[in-house]
Amino acid sequence: MMPYSFDPAPLQYHALAPNFSLEAASGQTVTRSQFRNRHGLTLLFLQPTPEAIALLEQIGQDEAEYLELNARVIGIIRVEREALAALAARLNPFIMLLADPEGTAWKAYTGTDRTGFAIFILDMYGGVDSQQVTASLGALPDAVEILEWMRATQYRCNI
Repeated sequence: MMPYSFDPAPLQYHALAPNFSLEAASGQTVTRSQFRNRHGLTLLFLQPTPEAIALLEQIGQDEAEYLELNARVIGIIRVEREALAALAARLNPFIMLLADPEGTAWKAYTGTDRTGFAIFILDMYGGVDSQQVTASLGALPDAVEILEWMRATQYRCNI
């Protein structure tokens, strides 16, 4: 059986990213729009695998630079909110985990119900600056490249 593929860039570049309303591990409701005009966002759509958690742990090591860039990292995971508590306890508190149990945010961003992995870098205005959607976590950029994408996005917002 051949693996399925995704449109690697399903959203229009520089267009406003879809809003979402999801629950954080803490129980609070978080929306994409609450960050608009305040912070750049790194949105990571992940499955709760050890490799995905390792990627978030690596990203968390760069907390100081993300904060200096005025950027936030959000992991959106297709699980019930109650399942996020154990995952969140393993991560740097800087990384916010959101539950997307029905995949509504996933579908809004990727246009599909098929399970996969994705990264979307949004500028501080909520515009899509970088994106990649794939069936394999290994095809996503690593923590170093993700930080480089965010640096470039924030630089473009400030010139």
